[in-house]
Amino acid sequence: MIFGEGYYSAMDAEYQGTGLSPKDIGISTPPMKDQLEGLKARIFQGASRVELGFTGTGKGSMGRGAPTPGTYGKEEREAIRELAKINKVDLTTHATVGVGGLAGFTERGLDEATRERNLKEIERAIDFAADTARGGPVVVHTGEWPRPIAEKYSEFKEYPSEKERAVLHIVDKRTGEVMAIRKDMTIHEPVYRIDEKTGEKIYEYEYNPDGSIKGLKFRERKYDDIVKEELKKNPELDPEEAFIKHYYESEEAMARAESVRWATEAHERRKLIEEIEKIPEKDRWKFADLIAKAEDAKRDLKWMEEAAVGYGERAELFRGKAENFKPIEKVGLEKSADSIARAAEYAMELTELRHLPKPLFVAPENVFPEQYGAHPQELKKLIVEAREKMAKDLQDRYGKSEEEAKRLAEQHIKATFDVGHAYTWRKYFERKPGETIEEADKRFNKWLAKQVEELTKEGIIGHVHVSDNFGWADEHVTPGKGRVPIKDFIEQIKKAGIKNVIVEPAHQDFKAMLGGWSEFGSSIYSVTIPGVRRDTWTDVEHSYFGRTAPPYYVVGPFAPSKDWTLWSQTPLE
Repeated sequence: MIFGEGYYSAMDAEYQGTGLSPKDIGISTPPMKDQLEGLKARIFQGASRVELGFTGTGKGSMGRGAPTPGTYGKEEREAIRELAKINKVDLTTHATVGVGGLAGFTERGLDEATRERNLKEIERAIDFAADTARGGPVVVHTGEWPRPIAEKYSEFKEYPSEKERAVLHIVDKRTGEVMAIRKDMTIHEPVYRIDEKTGEKIYEYEYNPDGSIKGLKFRERKYDDIVKEELKKNPELDPEEAFIKHYYESEEAMARAESVRWATEAHERRKLIEEIEKIPEKDRWKFADLIAKAEDAKRDLKWMEEAAVGYGERAELFRGKAENFKPIEKVGLEKSADSIARAAEYAMELTELRHLPKPLFVAPENVFPEQYGAHPQELKKLIVEAREKMAKDLQDRYGKSEEEAKRLAEQHIKATFDVGHAYTWRKYFERKPGETIEEADKRFNKWLAKQVEELTKEGIIGHVHVSDNFGWADEHVTPGKGRVPIKDFIEQIKKAGIKNVIVEPAHQDFKAMLGGWSEFGSSIYSVTIPGVRRDTWTDVEHSYFGRTAPPYYVVGPFAPSKDWTLWSQTPLE
């Protein structure tokens, strides 16, 4: 069968063309259910490629709908492997959806313990894939951390005032502490000028009507104003970095001034106390008032020194924050890349150790627009950074040559591109003035096609998920029944030589796979009365798959047979 052609004969089931065939178009099993039973069902439905997945983490529970790779023992893993082998089904693996992101992002910040737990969940899925699929992709959800959309991507906007009100995240590279900055926040700073000779700040004061000093004069500052000012002095900084540097340096200066103030006061009192203590006992009656002041000084000295220490500590804290708080992408990307690289090294080791027929590879997947990793360029960054990290590790730890290390990194780290997820960016796509919805749709599709073209040309994509939707959410509509430009996408995938395609269903279950076969360009025919009727895909759902209409027949690897069955009751195809 060749997709895109106008005719298909069931007798040509084994035809090997240059396009995608039903052997290339697989389907995933429900990840909240028994994967062995799911595989049996998919085989009976005619699938030649099946993706197994999980929802649980830690200790799995089939009863609660949260299986994990550890739920399946040696015998069950062997049954999955042999069942797939006998029925000529290629298996792929999806790590638990209970893990999102490999940077370790939590409400507490970038947490190393969380990152390590997530990595272990990925590694146990790799181990499962080695035993069952005997290689291939292990899909990992991204969703590394929240980030504003309009701040990075001018074509998109999450809400009308996002560019002015966006929440930015910065992280302390030492501790992983994350802080949110609102772009519409207002900072009050004292008004000053810089003395040309000394370089010191000269503050301006406000005065009362009688001429007395009211206090320092303050002004309101906004995020954009501060960033613009700081980037003139430090153009190498990112905007968030420039803002936080200015903010914490100002806080440090104020804390430092308070520390100096109270240290000076304490020093003066200590000097007074020391001078009084030098007065001979016989003369002390002459200085009764001064001695009384000394007693007051002793009481004040302790809290003044504590104030000096406290403000000094705050000044050091703010100095550390100014130096170490970075945009979350700078710190998080490094952590995500490290996790992916370590998982890929594990995949490489298992590939060699168990003599797998095809390499295992870690396949980070673009998920939802609100999280880092969903944009095609972010997905690309994750893959490129992870490959670079793995290649460096292979040279440093394993003594691999630069060329061999790079080859292995590219072999064991490839992206899963989910076109349904990518299409949900449509709801944030900015319409141009006077542009109709239809025109915006076409322009968005061109944007999407360009992104896919770049990823395929640069060898980023190694695995594909397909489902349909209407651009609002990842609804997993049957391919061809929504608005995702699936046909154009598949054409790009075919040209790139990628044949690892999984259709992800929802409530429609196996009909999603049939929709995929149909949407990708194949015809299907039934046994009909000559000259009366020729049935196509519109009739399939009411026929071969358990409906009451007269049966239709296909032959070859897509035709279930009950002539011979395994102990599992699954027909041998």
